[in-house]
Amino acid sequence: MKALFERYLGQRIGLNYHTAYHIDEATLALAAETFFAARGERDGVTHYYPYSAVIHVMEKEGGVEVGGLFVHKHQWPLVVKVGHVVDVGPVV
Repeated sequence: MKALFERYLGQRIGLNYHTAYHIDEATLALAAETFFAARGERDGVTHYYPYSAVIHVMEKEGGVEVGGLFVHKHQWPLVVKVGHVVDVGPVV
């Protein structure tokens, strides 16, 4: 996984750092042995994820197109989906 991420260091990628179901733009800042880091364009925060949190990676020359109905489509050379902890309130 590290070798794949190293190819995109310093580049803008698609990453679901804010919510589980929405891909936003981030700049890949670090590709370490067991984790990667990306700075979110939306919030300016550097997010760190272990590779074990990666659920899906998409790569395409010319860019992976992301977007859907009623949403402006974006393209990034690499799109990464990471797992999120779902907050659930108590069932009463």
